[in-house]
Amino acid sequence: MGIYAVTGSALTEGRPTGIGGALRRLLEADGHDVISIDQRDADIIVDLSTPAGRMEAIAAIHERAGEGLDGIATIAAVSGATSGNDALVEVNFFASIELVDGVRDLLKKRGGSAVLCSSHTFVLMPKEDLVDLYLTLDRDKIIAGVEERSGMSVYASGKKALVMWMRQNVPAYAADGIRLNTVVPGFTDTPMTVREGRSERELEFYDDFQSKIPLGQRKGKPEEVAAGFRFLLGPDASFVNGVTLFVDGGHDTTLRPDAREFSA
Repeated sequence: MGIYAVTGSALTEGRPTGIGGALRRLLEADGHDVISIDQRDADIIVDLSTPAGRMEAIAAIHERAGEGLDGIATIAAVSGATSGNDALVEVNFFASIELVDGVRDLLKKRGGSAVLCSSHTFVLMPKEDLVDLYLTLDRDKIIAGVEERSGMSVYASGKKALVMWMRQNVPAYAADGIRLNTVVPGFTDTPMTVREGRSERELEFYDDFQSKIPLGQRKGKPEEVAAGFRFLLGPDASFVNGVTLFVDGGHDTTLRPDAREFSA
């Protein structure tokens, strides 16, 4: 069986609460070894919001999977509603691209794959100047540039930049036999979307937003989104490369019914 690394895959009292934990359980149920990475309740406990923490995670993955990785899924993320802009840049963007790049040699050994986690906000509310800023990969410049911007625009723009980074790097990684893809979760039942503590205005937005999901007018379940990651990581997706997979119950079709570009 395979060996996979998954960020944002902590378990609470042995149970997943988010997409990363759900993917961890799916892969383990398939008989794979999973290296879980998170701030708690994981094999590798690190703070991905710092360059030092990311380097520590990369070194620990090498120690545990020296013979190679079959895949990595970078799902760890923080919310624009609850985190500062610096954390959005560090965790949502740099933790993904640096970990993928940092284990590229391990993926090459097994012809593995990497799947990044975007968000359906990346087609709704990104700011193109911020997307371009992210794609400079200049960490200090990005941190300075997002200082006065709204958390949601920084979040959405970073998620679009992840998709763009993935697409830009597909040919180079493919030369090493590595596939790159992205999953776009829709409105999913995770700690980021809990109703507790929300204002009346936020709850009205949530209800309206959810009502536009064609498949059942409900949130997605973490395991439903995780199944998209499992597919893209696995051998059944051996010729799937450079894809942006929406797992959103069809939400994008109601939010952007006239879209002519389906992933950007």
